[in-house]
Amino acid sequence: RGRLQTKPNMMLRALMVLPLAAAAGVPPVVGRLLGWLKAQVGSLIRGGDDYGSCSYREECSLSGFGPVTRVWTGDVCIRGAPWAFDVFRGDKDKVMVYFEGGGGCWDFDSTNGTYADFCYQTVQDVNPKGVFDRRRSPLKDYTIVEIKYCSGDSHYGNVNRTFTKGDASIDVTQHGGNHTLTAVEWIRAQQASGALDAELASLVVGGASAGSIGSQFWSYGVASKLEAKQTTLLYDSYVGVFPKGKGEELMTNSSACDFLDWNGRLKAACLESTLKLQDITEATINEKLRDARVAVILSKADDTQIKYYAAIDGGEGAQLDEKTFYKDMQRILESYAESGKGQRPGGDVVTFVVDGAQHTFMPEDVFYTALTTGADNGTTTENGENLKRLVDWIADVITPGGGKNNQSAACEQCHGALRSLDDVDDDVVGPYCDKALADRCAIPFPSASVAAAAATTEL
Repeated sequence: RGRLQTKPNMMLRALMVLPLAAAAGVPPVVGRLLGWLKAQVGSLIRGGDDYGSCSYREECSLSGFGPVTRVWTGDVCIRGAPWAFDVFRGDKDKVMVYFEGGGGCWDFDSTNGTYADFCYQTVQDVNPKGVFDRRRSPLKDYTIVEIKYCSGDSHYGNVNRTFTKGDASIDVTQHGGNHTLTAVEWIRAQQASGALDAELASLVVGGASAGSIGSQFWSYGVASKLEAKQTTLLYDSYVGVFPKGKGEELMTNSSACDFLDWNGRLKAACLESTLKLQDITEATINEKLRDARVAVILSKADDTQIKYYAAIDGGEGAQLDEKTFYKDMQRILESYAESGKGQRPGGDVVTFVVDGAQHTFMPEDVFYTALTTGADNGTTTENGENLKRLVDWIADVITPGGGKNNQSAACEQCHGALRSLDDVDDDVVGPYCDKALADRCAIPFPSASVAAAAATTEL
């Protein structure tokens, strides 16, 4: 399982890059062949890492896995390169389903033109950072299934189509939704075999960037298939600020509506191109998964989200300044708080807001350094106040009982003066926090002995 200690030779190096040729326009059948070659040498080219691989068509049981295993499925990425998901083996009663980020591709320019770097088009290397760090992550004991992302569709696509520009064209396969179902069905098979518990003690669903969009879209779809005593949703660096009408079009054009049978109202809106991401998230957290803890991580001036906003709108004068971006995000979060007020046994939707422009935290080393005052801030005190690091806050979010002394420490975290959004002009300078979202806390997960009583307690 990838324990070769010698340096890869030139042939292995060549095989390592062969799948990239698939992204350059070779037919899908050739892409799949090249992907098979990569699967055969995948564990060798990583040199001493404990990294195994298996084929989904073969016996691919968690019980035989090492610490990290890549599962090749036979499915493909946007341009025909092979798709896989990664499994970080941990406890059998705790599972995290993590949606990888990696941009978006929705037209010719975003896929092969002006914005050619806008989405991953091949499966990326195993990530050892952030929540995947098996030494220091609060999720180090979890079995993590990372749904790798190379479909350009925010994990909800179910379409084959052709992007054109002038006389040029690109055939694309955007099956991110099908990728998700494949990974979840594999988890269910491990539960059926006993490799994972049939009822999990803890299920975490989350993702970053495009993976945040995917995890919001799929939270109920995943949680409804994987029974768990407690469920936590972690959304990192994409709340859903899109140009008017564009986010709705992206979902409809990707055939995301195919996966919304669980809610007829949402599916109908999707088919009419009027469905917003926040409509799905609100229905998930305030209707279907009211018992779940929900935590959102964001930066006030996320430069990557602002860049994508302009590109999605065509890049022609569509600009979003950071102050308007932050205000629009807070408006969305306020809507979740208002619609869920007094109705969520899991407590409030809580947010960790970071000053600055950092994009994504959970898959990065800044996961361990971020404070509300910045992504890489060395001091944990300001004006005599103790500041909580993001990594410790996430530990409190996922911990049964809510942290130390069985009290929920998973409360809203933000740096700056409290201001009402209605009183904030677009030219306001300096950090501020949304007054309407202050002092919100997640409710501690009840212990088994008090679960029944808690279920009947009026909030």
